[in-house]
Amino acid sequence: MIQNPTASLNDTTICLGGTATLVAGPNGASYLWTTNDANNGATTQTINVSPTSTTTYTVTVNIGGCAATSATATVTVNPIPSVSVANVAAICNGSSATLTATPSAPGGTYLWSNGLSSNTISVTPALTNPTVAQNFNYSVVYTLNGCPSIADTVTLTVNPVPTVSLPTTTTICNGSSTTLTPTVNIPGGSYLWSNNETSSSISVNSTANTNYGVTYTLNGCSASSSSSTGNVVVNPIPRLYRDWE
Repeated sequence: MIQNPTASLNDTTICLGGTATLVAGPNGASYLWTTNDANNGATTQTINVSPTSTTTYTVTVNIGGCAATSATATVTVNPIPSVSVANVAAICNGSSATLTATPSAPGGTYLWSNGLSSNTISVTPALTNPTVAQNFNYSVVYTLNGCPSIADTVTLTVNPVPTVSLPTTTTICNGSSTTLTPTVNIPGGSYLWSNNETSSSISVNSTANTNYGVTYTLNGCSASSSSSTGNVVVNPIPRLYRDWE
């Protein structure tokens, strides 16, 4: 006696654009598929399907003329999520930036190119050459219901922090003048002196010892001269005495 077969078919889940393989049971039977795609009427035990929305598939099986039985399976199609990372302003070398990813739907997981896994991360990239600006790219993939997004990438610009220095001591005679010119490692920035002048050099005509400082700013990154520099020492003019005085 041939035992009447019991058809079987398992539900499955795919991501949009993916393919599911449906395998009918039992083995060794005759199969007839009822679908809404090119597999309709197929007689193979296995079919591959790529629905664009959640779809139900039916297979009818029989063995040796016994009564046919049917089974259905639902292929659930999950959408592909999206994620975006907000642009961030340039930072100075040695500083940190916060990167935030925003997904199309909540409840998923994040994976950044640097291995971090939260939606918001803090990064402190360091310049390869401390005097040359550099761009750093950070990407994130967001996965929801087993479906990964296309990676989104943000570019973070890191600007060098300049250096500035003044001579430790400049000596002049009372009533004379001198020019203070700072030394910087990267040209092109702006100056702000302690006396509020903004030129690259200042002329000093002091009557007493005075300390001058300067702040140099390039692409938003600033450096100041040391408090031990920029000291202008004013020497008095010697008085000539005649021997009868």
